[in-house]
Amino acid sequence: MKKYSQLDQKERDRIFLLKKQGLTNVEIAKRLGRHKSTIGRELKRNLHQKFKQYLPDTAQRKADKRKALNRKIRYVDIDLNFINMNDFVSKMIDMVSHRAAAITPVASVNVSASTILDLNNL
Repeated sequence: MKKYSQLDQKERDRIFLLKKQGLTNVEIAKRLGRHKSTIGRELKRNLHQKFKQYLPDTAQRKADKRKALNRKIRYVDIDLNFINMNDFVSKMIDMVSHRAAAITPVASVNVSASTILDLNNL
């Protein structure tokens, strides 16, 4: 299976020109060696709001913006020698409990970080 790669500016230019010539998404996909749904998504996702048409420069700008917004932090770099472990654990527990509260649809029991730290010291 072929590895996925994002459309580049040249491909976006070709999509624009081929669409102007009246080709279907299937025909454009065959010429570019892409799946027809890739072409369809590209045209739909990057339609210029004001002009109601696909413009390759605008499409590239939108794609670059989406890519920058979706970058994920892969790791957290923490030097544990300079951290008070109780503060660190307390912050982690607060973070987890806030996330759990956001996804838990029913009422739940709240446990404070100090309670967990006290239990840990038994």
